[in-house]
Amino acid sequence: MMNLMEGLMEVDTNLKPKACLAEKLALSKDQKVYTFTLRKNVKWSDGKPLTAEDVVYTYQLMYHPDYKAITTGARAQLEALIANVQAPDAYTVVFTLK
Repeated sequence: MMNLMEGLMEVDTNLKPKACLAEKLALSKDQKVYTFTLRKNVKWSDGKPLTAEDVVYTYQLMYHPDYKAITTGARAQLEALIANVQAPDAYTVVFTLK
């Protein structure tokens, strides 16, 4: 089955931002904080721009305790890994790992 959503990262020999969604990825020295800069020209199918708040909401649905009723195949793994996801501005998403 095909994925319906694009991810933010891809891996070749290194981690890198997925070019269709993010233009930059910064990783903290301890490798627990991933900061993505989203591309500004990405649009949803209805023409509205993709924002960092959209990404935060999507990931919260998959890991945050407030949304336990929504089941995903990756919930257990994401709950174990992600401490927090924030959007400090419209085009920046910060993932903090446990």
